[in-house]
Amino acid sequence: MGSVLSSETIPIDQLHAVVLDDLKTRDAKVTIKISAFHYEEYTVRRVEKELIPPNVEASQGARPAQENHLRWVSGSNGTLPGDAFKAGLDHGVPIFVARARHQGDLVPGKLHPGYKMVYVPWGGGEHAKKNNYEVLTGDNLVWKQAADGYVPKNAVQGGETSSGQPLFVIRAKVEGSDAVGKVNPKNKFGHVPYGGKEHIVKNYEVLVQRNNKQSLRSAPSSQPRVHTEVRQRKVETFQTEHELPISSCIDLTGVTLQGWQPSVEEPVVKVSLNLEVFPMDKDTSDRLEQYKRHLASEYASKDKIVETDVIFSVNGHKTLVAGKGSVTITAYDPRFEDEARSGWCCFNRPGVKKAKITVIKKFQVDPLHISCEQRSLTGRSPPPQLSTELPNPHQQASALEL
Repeated sequence: MGSVLSSETIPIDQLHAVVLDDLKTRDAKVTIKISAFHYEEYTVRRVEKELIPPNVEASQGARPAQENHLRWVSGSNGTLPGDAFKAGLDHGVPIFVARARHQGDLVPGKLHPGYKMVYVPWGGGEHAKKNNYEVLTGDNLVWKQAADGYVPKNAVQGGETSSGQPLFVIRAKVEGSDAVGKVNPKNKFGHVPYGGKEHIVKNYEVLVQRNNKQSLRSAPSSQPRVHTEVRQRKVETFQTEHELPISSCIDLTGVTLQGWQPSVEEPVVKVSLNLEVFPMDKDTSDRLEQYKRHLASEYASKDKIVETDVIFSVNGHKTLVAGKGSVTITAYDPRFEDEARSGWCCFNRPGVKKAKITVIKKFQVDPLHISCEQRSLTGRSPPPQLSTELPNPHQQASALEL
């Protein structure tokens, strides 16, 4: 088992001094990220094979199609009819599809002539039936691959539960031998008997009866068919960031890791750090919204879409971004380093303390100034003039002081 320590693991005193205390004392940084993008269309081309309906007319003089008939023939002491349907081999001995009653259910299974028994799966075991069983006979029977409780069309129903749920005949390999059993579509798994046990299988073969009329038709052919689909994708054309000046910031994080004391039984702590940042008052909130609207107007053009995201971060041992997921840091007490490295507390087993700490910041911003020295998205340079008023969204060049 691997060690719980890694390159991301630090001693517990560093967790307090370098990470948690540092994050609590540092101010939050507020940045507005602007990204411009547009949608462009592209075409997806897919080629599929389309089946051509076969010629269903029988050739002149052909034998007329007959209906298939399945029969379950009673037997005992290993007897079976001459046209019994062979299901496979068990250690080189042919086995046949059969069924018998057990605990009120009519259960499909296998007839093993060598042991003169029918074996059915039920309740975790393989149950032997010497008398009062039935053996399947019929034509045009094939095995089709299936899984997860799926039963194809024209599957052979070999029995039913005492409550009336159908049980279909399946086959699966167990230790290299064929085994015949049951599948109930509601249970999502097949069940086959082998070696005294009932084996649960996810993948199996279902016994299916083909229609005689289908067997007389010519084999279907196919032709390629091209499908085209027009889709859209998002293409980013521009990205920039504006950091906001902070006039004040207070910390509401509070006590961290309260109640945890490292010990031999619990030497490791995994801390999940999250960040929440809020404007201190309504005035700051209003300034941020006006600033976002101004930037959207400044960078927008008729063929582009502009998004503005406000990002809050705290820089310390790790960088936290508000609302962007947490950072996990593992710490250990050096006094119990041997216990921490032993690995017995890996994978959420006892020995690891989990703690979730949310760093909470409230802030105020200084007066905001917007300079239009950079070129706009349309490629035209705005005039180098400043204004103390919030610009009209339709004006192309302006400056803002709140």
